[in-house]
Amino acid sequence: MRWPIKRFALAMTGLMSAFPSAATEPRDYKREAAVWYEAFSKHDPQLLGSILAKDWYETPLQNAAGAKPA
Repeated sequence: MRWPIKRFALAMTGLMSAFPSAATEPRDYKREAAVWYEAFSKHDPQLLGSILAKDWYETPLQNAAGAKPA
């Protein structure tokens, strides 16, 4: 079965638009790592706000028994 060219082009356009391009926003991993370590060394959690995702939230850890710390 052969697909017409228009259908193939439409399918490829849909696939290409589904995946974000790396060229849209290049990331500076070295800077992000430096800010991460600086935040912990200075005990300044506000610095993490510049590198963590806007919708990030902290999930409390559980101990081995499954109980959350008080």
